[in-house]
Amino acid sequence: MTGDKVLRKKDLEILAPVGGKNHLRAAVENGADAIYLGGRSFNARIKADNFSDEELLWALDYAHMRNVKVYAALNTLIMDDELMTAYEYAKFLYEAGVDALILQDVGFAQLVRRGMPDLHLHLSTQGSIYNSSGVRMAEELGFERVVLARELALKDIEEIARECRADIEVFVHGALCICYSGQCQMSRLSGGRSGNRGLCAQPCRLGYNGHYPLSPKDLCTIDSLGDLVEAGVKSFKIEGRMKTPEYVAVVTAIYRKYLDRYLKDGHYKVDPEDRWALNQVFNRGGFTEGYLFQNPGSKLITEELPKHQGVYLGKVKQKLKNNLVDIIVDSGGKLRLGDGIEIRSDKLPGNVVTYIEDRGAGNFRIGDIKGAVSPGDKVFKISDKELNRTARSTYEPLTDGMEKYRKKVPVKMIFTAKEGEKIILTVSEIQDRADSFEQVPVTVTVESDVRVEKALKRTIQQEEIFKQLSKTGAVPYEVHELEIHLDDGIAMPLSVINALRRKAVEELTHHKIDQSRRQSAPLHDAAAKQWMEEVLIASIHEPRKANHRSGVNYIPLYDYMMSVQNNGRMPGEDQTARTRPYIYNISKGRLDHFIRENFEKIVEACKETGISIGNPGWIKEFIHAGVRVYGDYGLNIVNRLSEAVFEALGVQEPLWSLEIIEDRSGGDIPLMITEHIIPEKILVCRNGKEYPVIRTSLGDKCIICSGYAPIRKF
Repeated sequence: MTGDKVLRKKDLEILAPVGGKNHLRAAVENGADAIYLGGRSFNARIKADNFSDEELLWALDYAHMRNVKVYAALNTLIMDDELMTAYEYAKFLYEAGVDALILQDVGFAQLVRRGMPDLHLHLSTQGSIYNSSGVRMAEELGFERVVLARELALKDIEEIARECRADIEVFVHGALCICYSGQCQMSRLSGGRSGNRGLCAQPCRLGYNGHYPLSPKDLCTIDSLGDLVEAGVKSFKIEGRMKTPEYVAVVTAIYRKYLDRYLKDGHYKVDPEDRWALNQVFNRGGFTEGYLFQNPGSKLITEELPKHQGVYLGKVKQKLKNNLVDIIVDSGGKLRLGDGIEIRSDKLPGNVVTYIEDRGAGNFRIGDIKGAVSPGDKVFKISDKELNRTARSTYEPLTDGMEKYRKKVPVKMIFTAKEGEKIILTVSEIQDRADSFEQVPVTVTVESDVRVEKALKRTIQQEEIFKQLSKTGAVPYEVHELEIHLDDGIAMPLSVINALRRKAVEELTHHKIDQSRRQSAPLHDAAAKQWMEEVLIASIHEPRKANHRSGVNYIPLYDYMMSVQNNGRMPGEDQTARTRPYIYNISKGRLDHFIRENFEKIVEACKETGISIGNPGWIKEFIHAGVRVYGDYGLNIVNRLSEAVFEALGVQEPLWSLEIIEDRSGGDIPLMITEHIIPEKILVCRNGKEYPVIRTSLGDKCIICSGYAPIRKF
């Protein structure tokens, strides 16, 4: 790997989603090495429960006590008038002790980097990074980790990890977007809710042309963790901040189990019970490995229903009075009181099973099922009461209000008792992942209030001391090493030992929490704010760059080069409009290959025209080759800081994001770009709105358009 990057297996992390307090407990107690969460604003899952400032401090304490990292998502695009508010919130997170910020907006990222240079920055998957060129640009912008686009194949991930210094994070489980993340305008322009602003209305889950051609199945890579480890992935990310805590518990525990098995044995086989649990807790008509090994084509899509479909159970035999239904359960299927079912008829009737009668040979009579059903209708179990109960038992507080702790930090204790002296207990943290967690292991030493006396009758035994010091059930620590140094013939009350243990553990906890906090404001705070003010003031009288340039005839790069090659001249030479080739916002696949194979020819052909680029990838390569690079709308510039960042990199006349378009009458707008090849030429929504679907020049992607008169040929 370049940059002397060495990825050690102990550095690998399971990264779990956290939408609220129970999600946090579920993630941490089921083996997450790190969690990601959001506050009440500026995060891409603004409809999740999320955390108030006070709750976020609690979350940091809970996680850091157990050596679990916390990444805060501020991964929306941020407008000029929001920059100061967002920066002050980032400063709060910095001082609170978050381990990294997950960002999308490059201008805001530069502001944070200037003010808090010691805070780790991760580039969100909303940044649309899918090749080595894009990752290197992210590195130059100050990002230490890149969350890659979910459309990448294993070989692409391996190439990026090998060629780049930044840590690589990939999604391994959960919901997929049909559009490249960060490039979707469909929710905003069809429903007024922007995915880039945390309010995606999920138009991809709606029906079109009588089915659901834009609704992918959920991702599941449980069989391929070893491949991803060997490809150089550091962080294995689970999606699901808006799913249930039970989902977080089940999925985190299973991925923890098999990553550990692979790291220990070099291989594993997934148990059928675990595969069933993943399906039962959430699936959309089965799972997909996405594009990890090949383009799955139609197998990517769940055509029938865009929601959780549960596990197939059996079929309806007959509907009876009083909302009772007779069903026959397939061999191996289980149904209990309290399970949730759904019947696949027109209205999808279903309910929690409140009555059940086992009539033998797989026949059951159940209730209370309202709605019309017919013999032969399929029955699916949507929720399993026992699975959910078991999941909750891993993280819910005990009945007396005390927390339970499965995730424990290993400690070493040294107990010393000398006659006539105070008892001394030293507790040291054993951090087997200390290099990864980046905190100094904590050591505390406490002493008793009383002095050790000579025994008059009975001497204290080492076994008794060992038993008392090992009682850490009510705290998140576990004694892995214990040294006991005693004078002969001494006595002490067990209560003194217990009190000393409690005092040491309490001090250890306080030290760990204090260590994770940053006690002062960022040293470069004033300089960062000054830079922001200078950029904003300088641009007051400058018009924002229009979202299309009049007098420019845009042509896809491949078409442009074919015209040069076949006709000996540039397309549009005989027209009054200037001709400018452009690279799609997403060039992954055939276009990237074409650019790599023909880079020198492209440079020569574009010396006069320049080239328009809408992604961080390829910008520096063309600038270094002497080609003028114009910024296209896919860079998602919505504030003056982002504009200034790209201009400083050498990008000329950067266009602003489609996010700022309010008037839709100016021409056709690309709403989605997808790796999935959509067979329909036009998608018709239930309200009758039509969306044209076109192929990119090389045919390996589709673009869904708004349906107005085109302003450029895609």
